Amino acid sequence: TFSVFSSITATADGIVSKLNLRNPGQTVRSGEEIAQIVPGDAPLKIKAVVSPSDIGKLAEGQKVHMRVSACPYPDYGTLKGLVSQISEDTIKPQSNGARASALSQKGRGASAFYEVTISPESHVLGKGKNQCSLQLGMEGRADIISREETVLRFLLRKARLVTDL
Repeated sequence: TFSVFSSITATADGIVSKLNLRNPGQTVRSGEEIAQIVPGDAPLKIKAVVSPSDIGKLAEGQKVHMRVSACPYPDYGTLKGLVSQISEDTIKPQSNGARASALSQKGRGASAFYEVTISPESHVLGKGKNQCSLQLGMEGRADIISREETVLRFLLRKARLVTDL
């Protein structure tokens, strides 16, 4: 058998965020994606998965409070951000993708979802000496604030529902 080894060089500096090669000497086809590289100077973006039943409540610019699994909430608090983009259509998860496994862990199966891009206010959770830096691949929970109201307005709205006014 005849083997040719090639060296592959990226066109830009950055961090490898996804590598599709699993074995040394693996064969790749021409045009096949082998890696995703995030430019070193790129702003941090967070991707969230939203079910189609909730998408009608969302809009760009809404506030987001995020909890990061690797940075416990009692120690570091939440990370604030804004919704910067919402996918135009649903996305079908790939059976081997991270999003598909995240959906199946939440009991949603492999159903379609919308992808929401969030721009965080900071790359660090916490204050003072107790800080946790965000890194590629971290998982968490994003609570998107779809409506804000005062306690009095909330109570009045509930009272109207009870009395059918």
